[in-house]
Amino acid sequence: MAENDRILVDLSDDTEEEFEKEFNGVKYNFKAYRNAQNDRIYMSIFDENMVPIIIGEKLMYGMDIFGTINDPRLPAFYAIPYDESDQVHEVTGATFQSPVFIFLPQDDDADGSETDFNDDLDDDEESIDSADQTISDDDAINLYGTDQIVGGEN
Repeated sequence: MAENDRILVDLSDDTEEEFEKEFNGVKYNFKAYRNAQNDRIYMSIFDENMVPIIIGEKLMYGMDIFGTINDPRLPAFYAIPYDESDQVHEVTGATFQSPVFIFLPQDDDADGSETDFNDDLDDDEESIDSADQTISDDDAINLYGTDQIVGGEN
């Protein structure tokens, strides 16, 4: 990946850093900070007027930072903490920004190859699919809690 495909954050001197990034012509303010007690990195995003959109989202290795949050104010981008050398699989104060960076992946990398940020999860998908099939085949289990099973017998 090219160096401009990542967000560079320097937490070496401080426990937090604020920076600005533009996506699709809209400026967003970010704040990254390290919690010294649990040695984890968190990120907040604000609009251009410093109105909070998301506060204190924990960075999880290989997972889109704001991917689980559905808010129309969020920019349409992916930001994924990832180690290109594939030697570290955790975001901590010691690994953040060396070797784990926040990548802004495109559909294809500059060299035309695709980067799979969820290599570790690929093996589990098959077992998840088979587990879903096993559960859905059993009519006695009601995953949605309708009154047919959960409400007791009438």
